[in-house]
Amino acid sequence: MIALSAARVATPQGARADWWVTIADGLIAAVGPEPLAGAVRMHLGALDLIPGIVDLHSDCLDERAQLRPTNRQPIEAALLQLDAEAAAHGITTQFICASFEDDPVGHRSTESATAIVEAVAAWSGHLRVDTRVHLRYELTSERIALVRTLAALDPVGIISYMDHSPGQGQFVSEAAWREWYARRFRGDERALDELIARRRERQAGMGERRSELAALAHACAATLASHDDDTVADIQRSLELGSSIAEFPVSAAAAAAAAAAGLGVVMGAPNAQRGHSHMDGLSARSALGAGHLDALASDYHPASLIGAVYQLTADRVCAWTDAVALVSEGPARIAALHDRGRIEPGLRADLAAVGVIGGRPVVRQLWIEGCSVFGAAGAASSPAGRMPAPAPDPDPREHAGSVPVGDTTRIRPATWSDRAAIAELIDALGGHDGAAQRAGTDVAIASVLELATARLLVAEDERAVVVGHLELHARPNVLHGEREAWICALSVRPDARGAGIGSRLLEAAQREAALLGCGELVLESSAARSDAHRFYRARGFRDAPPAVRMRAAVARPAGAPREQRFLMAAARAATAVQTALALRAERMPDAGGFDTEDKYVDLEAERIALTFLTPLGIPIISEESGVIGAAPQPGETWISLDPLDGTRNCMHGMAPWALSAGLVRDGLPVAGLVVDLSSGRRWWAGSTDGARVDGRPLRPRSGGMLTLPSSPPAELAAVRGSAGFDRVRLVGSTAIDLCRVADGTTGAFCDLTRAVARVHDLAGAMAVLHAAGATLLTTDGVPPVLCADPAVRFHIVAAATEGEARALLEGAASSIAAGMRA
Repeated sequence: MIALSAARVATPQGARADWWVTIADGLIAAVGPEPLAGAVRMHLGALDLIPGIVDLHSDCLDERAQLRPTNRQPIEAALLQLDAEAAAHGITTQFICASFEDDPVGHRSTESATAIVEAVAAWSGHLRVDTRVHLRYELTSERIALVRTLAALDPVGIISYMDHSPGQGQFVSEAAWREWYARRFRGDERALDELIARRRERQAGMGERRSELAALAHACAATLASHDDDTVADIQRSLELGSSIAEFPVSAAAAAAAAAAGLGVVMGAPNAQRGHSHMDGLSARSALGAGHLDALASDYHPASLIGAVYQLTADRVCAWTDAVALVSEGPARIAALHDRGRIEPGLRADLAAVGVIGGRPVVRQLWIEGCSVFGAAGAASSPAGRMPAPAPDPDPREHAGSVPVGDTTRIRPATWSDRAAIAELIDALGGHDGAAQRAGTDVAIASVLELATARLLVAEDERAVVVGHLELHARPNVLHGEREAWICALSVRPDARGAGIGSRLLEAAQREAALLGCGELVLESSAARSDAHRFYRARGFRDAPPAVRMRAAVARPAGAPREQRFLMAAARAATAVQTALALRAERMPDAGGFDTEDKYVDLEAERIALTFLTPLGIPIISEESGVIGAAPQPGETWISLDPLDGTRNCMHGMAPWALSAGLVRDGLPVAGLVVDLSSGRRWWAGSTDGARVDGRPLRPRSGGMLTLPSSPPAELAAVRGSAGFDRVRLVGSTAIDLCRVADGTTGAFCDLTRAVARVHDLAGAMAVLHAAGATLLTTDGVPPVLCADPAVRFHIVAAATEGEARALLEGAASSIAAGMRA
């Protein structure tokens, strides 16, 4: 049994501040100012707690499946994608639309609708969200027999009829119909004429099909809904058929008649959030103001449901709890789902914890029947078949969960804002004095936060003060033949020791180690810490004699050759740039956006990299700041630096992004380092050591995949086949693209018309390519000559062999010439 408290709890009686919702056996056991006795208390802090959202009309699965006009993924894969998307937006029950119509329009077809129904039937027991089918039938279709067969399947919960013929419903005129459908037929007037003719021809039997569909819905115990009613007569006919729902009425008269008759009126959440219909129909806000709106549905945009709740509240259209009811209580009631939709004792514990960032709602935790389906991991009892419910996260920047320690202390993942507290805890360990003052401490914390194989946890008391931390790394151990979880550090503030915080941190480490696939926890402890030894032995750790820990500094000889000193400094700079990546987490752009002001990440990465490269005393040309110091003289060696290649990838968390540095002399790189900062993979090369990737020699390979710049030109469409490549990839980081040619991951890289490559993209990777024996050519058929000017752009191809590089040049020339002739 667990109890959740939040800043605001949306109850049927209104918003309640700091109330508790107690959950037991998948149901809400109590709601009030205090939790039930014996419940494990979990504080949501500043978050809101609302009922899980019920979506009666989710009509976007076909679009998720159609990735490109000629690329369709399996409907099951699209269903899993939509399931995760729905959970991320607070939806706990969704009705996915399957639209049956004889004339394929856009992504819709009878075949696709059939696949949707069958996929939901097969996968409903394996999805996070309670998923059902909203079966939509175009009355001009003649496939009623197929619909009758599929309607008998369990997931079908709503059946609606629709008529998308010109002159009625949302298309009040043929001109409006043509304007809408012209987009789907790309202006093909003949195809539009044929579609109109077919639909008008089939209108003769619509009355019989409508009656048969209504009888079918009643026989299958499905809720019947009408669609796009525009007159009072439409509503009267809907009542006679036994409908319960009028969805998307297009006129105020139809909405008023539906509400007066007791039908549940459903309108689009995008309409409500935006403030108007995208097709000049009835405004959802107008219907709400008139008292003629019961529920909102996502229609084509799942995120709009939670968005509409907070936008309606912000615009003072209605109270927050009334807006919440439009996406929870309202849809549950009119769909006869009487076991959900409200935070009330006896109902399903379908709940969402929501934070607000910059005025936009963000779902941080989601529970269905009291079990976690989205958000953090934690501990609580749960019905079989679902993961245990997590302790939610009160900090809206955090995504992982917390584990309760008694009633007041919790364990949670560390964030960048915890760095000062962690440094102080390291100082408190003893033997590591000065951690809070060392610049390298911040760099190390940032790196650990970015590592997929590391976990940094903190313990927080009731005042939200960090009183303990644990650092854990998963690593392979060849000696023992398994992956082990190394506890690098565990510390508790001296005045908080003895309260069980260390034990709870170890319990959390056990769980994380298991999820990282490790078979054993290992740690090292100072020989003088006999108290610590007793603590660990009491918790199942055993001594591992005769090991003795020894340390030695990595040699960085001042007298080493220039190339070696450059590579060592660049390697340390790449590691330090992890700090910039940690800062990135605090200034992410809005979803889907990229603000040029967010170049702060590049500038911060440059600043850090220069602290390691400037002491070499070599002129530096950087992408961000250009010439740093004195410009290099003819014949002088200089450094080319790109502190963050793939900034957009980095800002959106889409791998890869890299640091690239090259040592250049007489127009050619003599040494280079490229580090994929998203994965840690490192490529480097020098004039004497050859080329390596993660310590292994490189071997380019012919054929396979061709990579292109992040904005590929259309003229290169024919190049792939002419050079023998069977796949194309767009990576978004030129330096990594070139290094992947050097190590054989891909066969070639081609940028002959965009010219996105500049010296900072090429220098480090070019050294790696040449040392590996691969080829890099310009359109002149010769290797690029690098100059100390970051504005100069290069048209290039890179391939495993010179023959393949020239074939790409010839193929591109032919393709471009053909395009010009066309």
